[in-house]
Order: sequence, then structure tokens, then C-alpha cells
Amino acid sequence: LVSVSGMGKGTELWLPAREYIDYAMAADVDAPFYVFQKKFVPGQHDDLFEDYERPALFTDDLWDLTPELRAGFAQNRFFCLGGERTGSGLHVDPHFTGAWNALLCG
Repeated sequence: LVSVSGMGKGTELWLPAREYIDYAMAADVDAPFYVFQKKFVPGQHDDLFEDYERPALFTDDLWDLTPELRAGFAQNRFFCLGGERTGSGLHVDPHFTGAWNALLCG
């Protein structure tokens, strides 16, 4: 399951990933919906985390210092996916953090 958003104010909509991919492949509107996943369901999203390993350069992370710090930034993982013409407007990342993003193709 993925959570789908559009440009501007997000609308939470959960649907199977295959349905989103079919939509993204066929979408011809100016600003199609994209996936911005910030809630992860145990047992349904585990494969996403098995495919990712923190790069060695970032193993010393402020996140790991104290439980209090982790509690203050409870949402620390996000997954984004989109087709052509998707993206976000100018914004400030959650908690004024700086995100590391990777464009895998396109």
C-alpha cells in the first residue's frame, strides 16, 4: 500500500502500489499525483527497508544520540515515488531537516 499526494495540500489516499504505477504510467495531466509515504505498516513495507542501507559516511547520526532526541523527531523516514511531471513546490522539509534524495531514473 502507498499513500498518494498531489501538488499543494496533500490528500491521503491508500491504494495498492500496482494501481499507482498503472495510474502514473497513463497520467497526462499537468501535475499528477505522486507517492509521499510517511507512515509504514509493519509487514507491508518491510521490503523497502531491507533494500536500503545507510551509507557509511552517515553512520554517525545525531538521531542515534538519545531516546529524547528520537522522540522529538518521530518521523524520520519518508519514501517518495512519482511519474513524469510530479514533484513538490518550494518547501521546508519536516523539522527543518535537510533530506538526501536520489533520482533513480528519469
